[in-house]
Amino acid sequence: MERKTIAALALLTVAVAAVAVGLLATYAEAKSMNQAVRCGFGRLTLGVPTNATEAVKVRSLMNMWRQRISQRIAKDLGPRVEVSEEFKERVTSIVSNDPDASKLLSEGYNITGIKPVIKAYVGADGTVSLKAVEAVVTLHKSGAGTALVIVNVEQGKVVKIYTYTIIEK
Repeated sequence: MERKTIAALALLTVAVAAVAVGLLATYAEAKSMNQAVRCGFGRLTLGVPTNATEAVKVRSLMNMWRQRISQRIAKDLGPRVEVSEEFKERVTSIVSNDPDASKLLSEGYNITGIKPVIKAYVGADGTVSLKAVEAVVTLHKSGAGTALVIVNVEQGKVVKIYTYTIIEK
């Protein structure tokens, strides 16, 4: 066999073993709590929970696994775009010069993220070019909430501001 074939088979074997260990661990945890478990291949029924506390434990365990899987998928499949310092400075100055956005900054909100909105343009000859036409700026104030500021980079102005308020009791 070729080296590539052997390496591919070894990689496939490791992946299958990892999935099997994960399923076995989930099965064992659920069996110890006498609970039914959902997995990607169907439903493993292991009985009825003996009390509400065990049912909550199983639900939180499964929610944790779903969250980890969805985060991993989003991380692996999401676009990897690096933003230059010049772009960040330009967007930050646009946000600072807008009266409503600067009011949020003066109230204690901090810029925690700048994500470009990229559009692809296809020319007549089929060539494709990408351009960041907008940016989404995340503002956060501890204990108060979050705001999203949509900035049109081409026009140099803030288009929309979405605010989310957190009420702690």
